[in-house]
Amino acid sequence: MQTFISKNVINVTFDDGTTKAIFRQEGSLRYQQALDALKKNASEQELRAILDGQLYIKYWAAGRFEIVDGHATWLDHPEYEIPQSLQDRLLEYASQGYPADAFVKFLERLLQNPSNRSVETFYGFIEQQGLTIDADGFVIGYKGVRDDLTDMHSGKYKNEPGAFLSMPRNHVDDDPNQPCSRGFHFGGWEYAHSFGPRMVLVRVDPKDLVCVPYDCSQGKVRVCQYTVVKEVPNETKMRSFFSDEPEETDVEDEARFPNGRVECMECGTYCDAKDEFCRGCGSELPEPEEEEDEDEEDLTECPACGNEDILLDNNELATFCPKCGFRLTDD
Repeated sequence: MQTFISKNVINVTFDDGTTKAIFRQEGSLRYQQALDALKKNASEQELRAILDGQLYIKYWAAGRFEIVDGHATWLDHPEYEIPQSLQDRLLEYASQGYPADAFVKFLERLLQNPSNRSVETFYGFIEQQGLTIDADGFVIGYKGVRDDLTDMHSGKYKNEPGAFLSMPRNHVDDDPNQPCSRGFHFGGWEYAHSFGPRMVLVRVDPKDLVCVPYDCSQGKVRVCQYTVVKEVPNETKMRSFFSDEPEETDVEDEARFPNGRVECMECGTYCDAKDEFCRGCGSELPEPEEEEDEDEEDLTECPACGNEDILLDNNELATFCPKCGFRLTDD
């Protein structure tokens, strides 16, 4: 076996004369995996598994998937025809080194769904809306709620962080021609953030999906049960697809008082800054911290020359330093 390694490519010629190469690409871990395998004198079988794109899927997923002529097969359920969009993601996540367990667990949960239509359509909706699938194979999405965290339609279901809400599956309308009907709704950020004054993240088992309406532009689906993860400000939007936990962007997520609200340290619910007790769990809330205004910092001397005589007779700051002419204010 002969190897050639450069900054951008690894080329290996095996003893049978076949040659495999892998190029260094942004976002791909296979180049580094091949480099690490060579450093530890890995077997030819392991090197082939990393360098050969079709063998790599089986290597990545511990033998649970294989690629033959560009077609992905799930060896645990070879009878299941993996949708093309899901096959594309399988290849992408494998090349980027995302954990195979999340992908497998999602498929296992999805195939427990008794509705063939749900199995066939759910992943397309997830991808369209840019939702996250967590490490356990659950889908994380958004739900708009009222000011008191109850659902917008009936006001009966309280969406407090940690709450598990459920109804019999056969009570949920499974007609995809009906975009709005009986059942629990959740969906994408565009749908949820404008649907209610407050918004929560929900965690849904793929087997509990009942209906993906044909009009998916409305950005929502119907399910029979879900768990509330936490409340998020309406500006918060997750990064899409597989992750260990939802990642949020576009807001200062660690801020204690975003948009005039205070975050409960017990359950994570965002409440109005004027509230004394949490709307989610009833715990006493901390008092809002006053933000310091950097613009109001008092000058005691000129930053340019150190002149301390920079106040007028009425104790207001002069526009220019009397000694050197340095501009002291923005007015």
